[in-house]
Amino acid sequence: MAILFIFIDGIGIGLRNHHNPCGSPDLRLFNNYLDESRNTPLPANGSITYLDANLNTDGLPQSATGQTSIFTGQNAAAYLGYHKSGFPNERLRDLLERESLFVKLKEAGHSPVFINAYRSTFFELGPEKLLRYLSVTSIQNWKAGCTFFSMDDLLNEQSIYHDFTNQELIQKGYNVPVFTPERAAAIASRFLDSHQFVLYEYFKTDRAGHRQHAKEAATLLRELEEFLLSLLEAIDLGRHTVILTSDHGNIEDLSIKTHTRNPVPFMVWGNQQRYLIDSISSLVDIRDKIFNYDFENV
Repeated sequence: MAILFIFIDGIGIGLRNHHNPCGSPDLRLFNNYLDESRNTPLPANGSITYLDANLNTDGLPQSATGQTSIFTGQNAAAYLGYHKSGFPNERLRDLLERESLFVKLKEAGHSPVFINAYRSTFFELGPEKLLRYLSVTSIQNWKAGCTFFSMDDLLNEQSIYHDFTNQELIQKGYNVPVFTPERAAAIASRFLDSHQFVLYEYFKTDRAGHRQHAKEAATLLRELEEFLLSLLEAIDLGRHTVILTSDHGNIEDLSIKTHTRNPVPFMVWGNQQRYLIDSISSLVDIRDKIFNYDFENV
């Protein structure tokens, strides 16, 4: 059995008001609110709780420290003394090299895979030359010695892009097909047959939150939900597990351009759901929950 871990950048649990595009009546996964129960059942018999993303550190949560905390189980903001935006610095890169989930899973004999496709520039220059601009997920994958997928892999339906429709790639001049949410979900779900931990990253939510464009945000969330619901239909949830979470809030409050201090969702479907959802309250709890998951129990 395996875990599909869906990391969504910049989506928190906000208030039910006109600044929150998660309030669209046609949404089924993201319509959870601070002023309502955190135990509302999800479609496909999923469960949700809320996680603290503030990491006991003043200021607004940021991507580099939030994501490092998720994937190392260490409080990266406390480690640095501040929330760091954007890409990890040398100290966070060193922490990821020692403590990342991918490193620990490989040491334990498991097979993690990061299924996002990378553009040709990444392979032409290599991670060393792009070091200052590599995301937490890229650093984790690189330092664990795992495969990076290319545009050829995407064309062969062996990977998907961070924009699973490929529209961004087409706008950049790449000759790739448009993927429907259902087609992208089918590609992602197949990885569960050959790997025990599958990671997919989506960060258009964070971009939309910074742009504060309500119509764009609502459209994006509907498309994302279509992809996620298609995944849940494609996966045997009696054998496998799906987890969805974020690093900090943003898109749930379009009244501001910045991130928020709101909690983030932690959604779980499938096998060992209760183990994963119980006694978890912060980003730093995620890595060890996954590492101690019983990958042999079906």
